[in-house]
Amino acid sequence: SPPAAAEPGMTLVSFDEILDFTLEGLSQPFSGRVKHVLETQTSVVSVYKVAQVFSLFAKKIEDVTKRPESCLVVMCKDLQSRTYQAFLDMWERHAQRLRQGVAGVYVSELAAPSFVVEAVNMLSEVLAIYEASLVPAEEKEADFLPILSAAFDPLLNHCQQVASMMDAADGQVFLINCIATMQAPLRKYNFTAQRVAMYTALLDDHVRHLVDGQAAAALVKLGLSERLQALRSKPADAPLSSVPELHPVSLAATLRSFYNSLFTLGGALALPALERIGNRTLRSEARSSVARLIASAYEELYEGIKDLGVATHTPDQVRTLLE
Repeated sequence: SPPAAAEPGMTLVSFDEILDFTLEGLSQPFSGRVKHVLETQTSVVSVYKVAQVFSLFAKKIEDVTKRPESCLVVMCKDLQSRTYQAFLDMWERHAQRLRQGVAGVYVSELAAPSFVVEAVNMLSEVLAIYEASLVPAEEKEADFLPILSAAFDPLLNHCQQVASMMDAADGQVFLINCIATMQAPLRKYNFTAQRVAMYTALLDDHVRHLVDGQAAAALVKLGLSERLQALRSKPADAPLSSVPELHPVSLAATLRSFYNSLFTLGGALALPALERIGNRTLRSEARSSVARLIASAYEELYEGIKDLGVATHTPDQVRTLLE
């Protein structure tokens, strides 16, 4: 039936407006209760779940009522904002506790330490929750960036501080393991692609520095570095035999020792630092890169001393043996 006309001096009020007026009185006590719960909550993930619930309620109620200014919608948005900020503040406090303990941290195994694993596990839960959110796919990357920054930026800085107190090679391996651990859960989601790319670039940089250092150290132990340097600095018109480091007798002895190392375990070609890289793919790539650098150095030396007739293995043979 058609709605009744309002009596003179009275105004018709819709049901939505009546409901909004009725619930308005509940807003303040409910908000106070939520604030109290947040102050006593110690779980970062639980606080994030609450923030997502309020975000869901705000969107659903707004969709149903078509009134973004209604009391319930405004209240849910406000509580979502407060809860989300509480979540970010908890991450920051967690990071501060880590930074305060940096001076006493010593990681002997070079694997990602417990404080990294704990942070990664928490973020993995948050990622799974966020994946199911109602945020449009094209907005997710920018929307989730503050969480990534709060969770991982201080963590990475902390790891870099710990690494700075280590031997150079150990520090590189430690950072590789930490960054690879941080990157792993991000690979599952499209909205973290930018951060995955950033960590990939960092990993490439650390692996390259580690490989260069390990290859250089191996060439020194093998005696090839000194011979190669002498070859590079030799005047073009000087005979090879006139350079002490390239004398056929001593050079032949160095090459025999190098060839022997290709057939034995351990020794100068043992690379224990690389074995401590936790990620199998990165470990394999680092080994291959060191082998390529050693093979390249041998090929340069081989071509330069070919006329002496003391090199008994071709560069291709050495490359095969190193692989």
